[in-house]
Parts: sequence; C-alpha cells; structure tokens
Amino acid sequence: MTMIRLGKTDTVTATSRAPRVLPVPRFLPVLWPVLLPMLVAGLIAGALLGLALAPTLPDRRSDGLPASPAIATEQDAPPEGAPDRTRIGPRSGLAGAYRAHLVAVVDGDTIEARVHVWLGQEVITRVRLLGIDAPEISGTCGSERLQAIAARDRLAALLGQAPLVLVDLRPDKYFGRVVGRVLTGAGEDAGAALLREGLARPYAGGRRQAWCALPP
Repeated sequence: MTMIRLGKTDTVTATSRAPRVLPVPRFLPVLWPVLLPMLVAGLIAGALLGLALAPTLPDRRSDGLPASPAIATEQDAPPEGAPDRTRIGPRSGLAGAYRAHLVAVVDGDTIEARVHVWLGQEVITRVRLLGIDAPEISGTCGSERLQAIAARDRLAALLGQAPLVLVDLRPDKYFGRVVGRVLTGAGEDAGAALLREGLARPYAGGRRQAWCALPP
C-alpha cells in the first residue's frame, strides 16, 4: 500500500502493481538462428530477381511523365577511352562480389551460372558479359557463325571448372538475364580477355554492329 497525502486531513490509498512482462515464446530462441539466414538469403535472391525483372517493369516515361534528370560530375565521368556503361540497364545494380559456378557457356558473351547468394542458397541465371559483344552462333552469315564458335570455345576455356566471381551486376533488357563482369578463378576479367584476343568488341548498349560486315 502507498499513502498519498493531499492535504492536512485528506489521504488517498493506492495499490502499487508491477508492470506485466509478456513471456517470450519458447520456440523463438530455437528457430531464430534458422530464420535469420533464410530471411537474408531471401532478400539477396529477391534483389537478383529484381535485376532480371527490372526491364519488364513499366517506365515512368511510358506514362507521359518526364524522367528525373541525372546529375553527373567530373568525378563521375569515365576515363577517356572507357566504354560508356551508363546506357546498359535502366536501373542501378549490385556491386557484388558473388561467388558462382559455371553451368553452361551459351555463346561468346553469355553464360549460365549458379550464383551463391547465401549459405546454402543459390540462384541459376544467365549472365551477359558487361561491355563486350561477341558474334552470334545463329548469325546471318557463315563467317559470323565461325567467329561465334571460336569466341564461345575460348570463353569456355577461360572459365574452366574453377569457381567464378560476378561483380558489377545490373539488369538486362531480357527476362531472366543480368549483365555483369565475370572474373575467372585466377581473377582475370573474361570479357577483357576476349577483347584483347580480338574475339569480341566493345559494346555499350544500343544497336549492335553486324558481324558479317567484318572479316573473319
């Protein structure tokens, strides 16, 4: 009991009660170490899926609304001679790095990889090599098809069976595919290697130049 004096003669009697504490469910401490990794893995997998789905989402400009202007500074400008990567993908991407294993080599500039997004969590997606364009195996002339096979086989030899690393991931214009740099097990940029060997050429998005017009 607590006596609260109001005046010389008046008193009020109040009863003190301890605050109620809600019990913690017994199963929560047991399941929390399992739920936390699943939650984080789901967020990372959702981000990768969002990159693949981004080109299919409506653009503000399609609704007649002006797009927000980009603000660039001299510090943001790419080095002289570097490919313009700002045109690849309508939205920003993920810096990485993500460990991956090669599933298949589609052609000279596209692979299918099993990407490790968390402990025991993987996503299989196609990855187009950032900043390069290789001939198409289904090209319109025989010389392009021969060059495409050479680029594909060389890319397969560069990647081998060693674990890969994916960096600078960003959305692609096709569903189920992302764009990014693919590093070999030795840390070499596969796209840069194809450029040096003349099996691919720089590509910054937009219309592709016809390979049939080039010598084999």
